[in-house]
Amino acid sequence: MSSWAIPKDTVGVWDPRGTTATCSAQGFFLTLSVAVPIYNAFLSLYYVLVINYRYSDTVLRRRVEPAMHAAAFVFAFGTALSSAWMGLINNANLWCWIAPYPAGCLDSRRYGEEGNCERGD
Repeated sequence: MSSWAIPKDTVGVWDPRGTTATCSAQGFFLTLSVAVPIYNAFLSLYYVLVINYRYSDTVLRRRVEPAMHAAAFVFAFGTALSSAWMGLINNANLWCWIAPYPAGCLDSRRYGEEGNCERGD
């Protein structure tokens, strides 16, 4: 992942070659990658439950594991899908991720009528 997906006309970014669609796709997958640290935390919790609290294999397999997978999946996909759908994924200088467009614009939630963001508001 690099600046190749950032739209071509972007100033101040090294070698932008993409479009808004490539930027949105890259940002979607980067946002989806938030599942990795969530799974890492759940793996740590899993070991705590097994070693410290001696949870049985049956309880872990039937109750704990499905809840962990569901939480990681729902949060990661929910964030990625809603960000892409709402147009929140834009140039974030190094790659495309959740950012306002154009960079440095004023969002309408905070600045009301003075807000001038085109996307990511």
